Amino acid sequence: MADAEKAPALPKGLRPPGRALWRAVTGDWELRPDELRVLEQACRTLDDEARLREELDQAAVMTAGSMGQPRVSPLFAEVRATRALLAKLLQQLGLQHLANDEEGDQGHDVEASRREWQARAAAGARWRRAKYGA
Repeated sequence: MADAEKAPALPKGLRPPGRALWRAVTGDWELRPDELRVLEQACRTLDDEARLREELDQAAVMTAGSMGQPRVSPLFAEVRATRALLAKLLQQLGLQHLANDEEGDQGHDVEASRREWQARAAAGARWRRAKYGA
């Protein structure tokens, strides 16, 4: 991001995981308005997933079903669904590696991802100029 350009404002209401994701992405990449909306949804989804995990850490693995039968806590399904949504949103931005980087995966090559993102952005700009003459 150029020095003269200002990073997009942090959306209100984000919790620490969402704020960290927002700052990491907007600090490294310049996003279009539509991509910023997707990023905001990814940040909010990451916050939701963190809250669900906090609840799951305190909950029993097994709960009573409608007829008293033992069943796995529905929080597990919610966490899985939230993680799947987060992965999909990050994939839309070309950042799917972040969905698997919860534990600070040191094998992740940030610089290679940045180059890949920049190459995709440049190709998109060339395509838009060729198609729309912009």
